Amino acid sequence: MESSRDRGFCDQLAETLRNCVDTLFHRGSDQSQTGRVVEEEAPYCPPNSNQICPSLKVWSNSEEEKTYQLMCSTKKCSWVIPLAGNAYVTSPEGPPEEEPLENFISDCGVSNWNNGLRKMSTFFHSTRPGYVLMALRLRVPNSDGISRLRITLSHAKPPFRQIDVGNEFPASSEEADDAITIYEAEDGKQSQTTEIFVQGSKWQLAPCGKFFLPMDGYIRFDLEGISRSGPYFADVTHLIIIPESDWFTEQTFLKFISSPSDFYWGRRGPSVHLRYIPPPLTDFEYFYTELTVPDGGDVIGAYFCAAGFRGGYFGFQVNSETERRILFSIWSEWNTDNPGDIPEEYKVVLIKKGDGVIDGEFGDEGSGGQSYLIYPWIAGRTYRFLVFATKSGTEDTVYTAWFNPTGEASDWGLIASFFKPKDSTYLRDLYAFSENFIPEQGHLERKCEYGAQWVHTTDGTWIEMTTAEFTADATATAQNRMDISGGLEVESGNFFLRNCGFFSDAVSANTMFERPALGVPPDIDFSTLP
Repeated sequence: MESSRDRGFCDQLAETLRNCVDTLFHRGSDQSQTGRVVEEEAPYCPPNSNQICPSLKVWSNSEEEKTYQLMCSTKKCSWVIPLAGNAYVTSPEGPPEEEPLENFISDCGVSNWNNGLRKMSTFFHSTRPGYVLMALRLRVPNSDGISRLRITLSHAKPPFRQIDVGNEFPASSEEADDAITIYEAEDGKQSQTTEIFVQGSKWQLAPCGKFFLPMDGYIRFDLEGISRSGPYFADVTHLIIIPESDWFTEQTFLKFISSPSDFYWGRRGPSVHLRYIPPPLTDFEYFYTELTVPDGGDVIGAYFCAAGFRGGYFGFQVNSETERRILFSIWSEWNTDNPGDIPEEYKVVLIKKGDGVIDGEFGDEGSGGQSYLIYPWIAGRTYRFLVFATKSGTEDTVYTAWFNPTGEASDWGLIASFFKPKDSTYLRDLYAFSENFIPEQGHLERKCEYGAQWVHTTDGTWIEMTTAEFTADATATAQNRMDISGGLEVESGNFFLRNCGFFSDAVSANTMFERPALGVPPDIDFSTLP
């Protein structure tokens, strides 16, 4: 049995939450004869629209922003999390060719949700445990029907102790279960779950209950559609969180993606890098490295750079369930994101390419020449990469890349060779990186290992590189995403990179690592390379 004190606390918080959100999401008002402020209905925002939904403009004017800040200062309202930047479809069962994942979560949040197999998961990062009240801003569109939704709160790593949250739950309908259930998931992570019933085509606040954030790290808020009497389960724009105590608010920071301008890169997830420390004052023409993606790390949307350098990169990626590519790209010295704007004298020109290799241009991240080979590389297998750069006259450079799937000296295959004008150089600023290029896949963890790094100097000497600095991109630096890791894999002695997946055991960026030296250089006869 719940105590009257606990029920009173939940009722009080629910009323505070309603008052808070009435202010936060007010986008235009009309004064009735009683002086009551009436909220206008938000216009419907179709999926895949480039226009930010008005419901995401949490403050309609500076006065409203001041009101929110005042509420935070008095601990009445603390965190409003937009699903558009922090939610994913995490159970994508169903025919994807008929229901693209981007149709369910757009700049407006969750919409078009008619498939009960689609689980919507929202992630945020907490710095400490504590009790909170949660609610969803939602509506059941185009219908007077009732939807039954299941809510599950879990953590990215198992808690250290049992959690007793009691039975406090201010349900949004008398039909809802008046309890939060604690259970152990299959992976051993403890979760809290409950169900609510919602109805009404106007935007509303639906209390989800009182939850316990078990410990620091990433928290996962799952939303599942159990049943519906209308065409859709719900449109959902925001998750609202209010703490139980002033102490929790003062001592806790919740990290999530709040600005619409950060939604795209935030949902893609952070990129992580290894910056190798080469020998000083040395010119080197060749860079050799080995790359292994462990079983399960080959997520769709992953690109693993094996051999990066100033002016280009070389690695492989997962494009779909049926296609994988080896990719080698060289940037033009002309600064543009549109390859069509590059003057002829600055264009990167293909010299030669291997069998089956497709060449072209790329843009949107700078521009230049690109080549790729559709190749079914396999997780758990080690692949070798070799890149070459040499000066061509006083102003230009020739870059060439080879790929070896077996390690046998006779198995080096040419990817491509490019002529790059207006930059005469050898290899510089060597690095590796891991990134995700599909926003809908940003909740899935990926990992790779780098087993050897050698450079070959212009005077014919192999030099091993054993030191690397782990770094991350602006998404991680801004703490929009904190699921970054890299360093030394103790068992294998390899460098590794790990990113996305909302794991909580992160590694701080700008950390130096050193691996054990191998001592045996690659056995490559450059004169026999294709």
